[in-house]
Amino acid sequence: ILQPWNPGAALVAATAKFRRPQHLIVSLLRSLELTVTDWTHIGTALSAMGQRPFDWPAPNGYPDGVGAWGSSLLPRWGIASRLIDDTIPTVTVSDAQLQMVLQNTGAPTLLGAMDQLLSGGRLSPQDMAPIQAHVDSFPTVTPAVVREALALAASAPSYQLY
Repeated sequence: ILQPWNPGAALVAATAKFRRPQHLIVSLLRSLELTVTDWTHIGTALSAMGQRPFDWPAPNGYPDGVGAWGSSLLPRWGIASRLIDDTIPTVTVSDAQLQMVLQNTGAPTLLGAMDQLLSGGRLSPQDMAPIQAHVDSFPTVTPAVVREALALAASAPSYQLY
């Protein structure tokens, strides 16, 4: 549904930064108000994406450019999907919780609420259009459809940048 990843000049301005894996996970945990009872699975996911906590050898910290993290897109999409789908044993979010945090954005549409919740309204229309088409392809918007749409939005190129 999403367009192929292309971190070209149109998407990556000189000042744009690429979310580090830890920033990606923490952003999702905070915005969706996920509950974590054990951080082991999160640490494993960070390691799979190349950002083992406190393991950067230089004192300058982990890089924040596309070149450093752009090759780990599949694990990024996977962790976003698993977090939102509630399939990581120690990370939970109920359908009611997701509905509440989306309603609390005050946005009049589901996609608008997702955009507001995940990025403060900064997801690109080019990224949101195929997600809207995906949601529209279902006769009713079920909690499973909402979770899929959230995972797609969290995997969108414009969400990966900040």
